[in-house]
Amino acid sequence: MSKAAIKRKKNRQQYLKKLSVKNIQKFHFEWSKRLESWVREAEICARYISKKDNITVSSVFEYVDLALNELGACGEVALELEAEKTQETMMDACSKAVAKAVDHRIYRVSNAHSNHKLMLQGSHRPR
Repeated sequence: MSKAAIKRKKNRQQYLKKLSVKNIQKFHFEWSKRLESWVREAEICARYISKKDNITVSSVFEYVDLALNELGACGEVALELEAEKTQETMMDACSKAVAKAVDHRIYRVSNAHSNHKLMLQGSHRPR
C-alpha cells in the first residue's frame, strides 16, 4: 500500500469513528457503502476459485476478517453498532459467492441460517 493509500485509510477510519458518535444514521449509510464494496470484492475473488488460479475458499472468507478489523479500527462505538450485522452480512455474501463459483446448489436462501452457523464454527476453511 502506498503512503497516500495508508493516509486515506486512516482518515476514513477517523471519519467513521467521529460519525459513529455524532451522527449514527450517516455512519450506518457510510458503513453500508463499505460493506457493499467488500461484498463485490469477495464475489470477484470467488470467481477465480473455479479457474484454478491458486485462489482458495478461505481467501474469500478473509474479507469477513478484513471488514471486522476495519470496523474495530473505527472505535468501540462503531463496533457495538455494526459488528453483528457486518459479520452476518459478510459471511452470507461469502458463502453465496463461493457456492455460486463451486456449485450453486450448495447455497439456498432456505438454508442461509444453517450456513451462517457452520461458518461461525469455522468449518468453512479447507482441510
